[in-house]
Amino acid sequence: MTHSTPSHISIGVDVGGTKVLCAAFNTNNELIAHSQVSTKQGEVEIVDEVCKLISEVINQIILKYGNDTKFTIGIGVPGLVNQHTGQVSESVNLGSHSIDFKTEIRKRFGLNSVIDNDVNAAAFGAYNYYGSDSSSLVFLNLGTGVSAGIIINGSIFHGSTGVAGEIGHIVADTQGRDCPCGQCGCVETIISGTGLSKLWPAKNEYPIASLLRNVSAKNKEAEKVWNKFISTLVSALQIITVTFDPEIIVIGGGVSKTGAILLKGVKEYICRLEQKSSFLSSLKIPDRVVIANQEVFFGALGAALIGRRYDDKAKEEN
Repeated sequence: MTHSTPSHISIGVDVGGTKVLCAAFNTNNELIAHSQVSTKQGEVEIVDEVCKLISEVINQIILKYGNDTKFTIGIGVPGLVNQHTGQVSESVNLGSHSIDFKTEIRKRFGLNSVIDNDVNAAAFGAYNYYGSDSSSLVFLNLGTGVSAGIIINGSIFHGSTGVAGEIGHIVADTQGRDCPCGQCGCVETIISGTGLSKLWPAKNEYPIASLLRNVSAKNKEAEKVWNKFISTLVSALQIITVTFDPEIIVIGGGVSKTGAILLKGVKEYICRLEQKSSFLSSLKIPDRVVIANQEVFFGALGAALIGRRYDDKAKEEN
């Protein structure tokens, strides 16, 4: 027995450094099906895994609603994405220098797909969740890596080559750790999940959870690492603010799951800086910053909406 059939289902795939999530949304942006697996390394493996997940979710929809549903597909993936070809390059956190999803998806499903950077997709999802009444939003992702998705006037800002938002590769400490990008001391080596795990190794526990537990216990080394983490994060927020002046900055990604504790640390640190700088105080950064709702699949939602928007534009042009 099938339910009332939605006319259009938007499928969004969020390819992360640790997991791949595929989710389906109806025209009201309500989640109606999803599936996820751990991320594999290498182009062939990643493309195959994504296609398997898409197939699984489509089958879930068909079983529930029947065969008459129309699908669109959007994919968010870490790396530089060519907006004309959909080709992904320099995806260092996936162990690949070149990934082509579009060809295989067209071959297996007979459908076009739209590819964008994973954090751009998350930013677009967050914009539709938090800020559709605002003109600008930045989504700062603290995950396996660090980067920012930028929304200006309701559209993703890619820059001239697609590198816009790669804030994780701004050097914060010239004497710091080597970064996979080839530089030393990048922001990513300090405030990403991967970077934090090297600054504060933890067994059988998330590094950020272990770090905060030890900070609460007045562990001096933990306090030192936490201060470095917070100061670097605040520097990133300052750069975002003076560069793009967004109305909303959403902090997301695995590290952001600390929620209120992270936000409190950021606001307290900024408050101390503001006492010495009227300019910084005038920026009102604490009023702009929110922690992402952990129950919303922003990356998958944004990817799905990007795919839907592309399909809508194609219809208008025809």
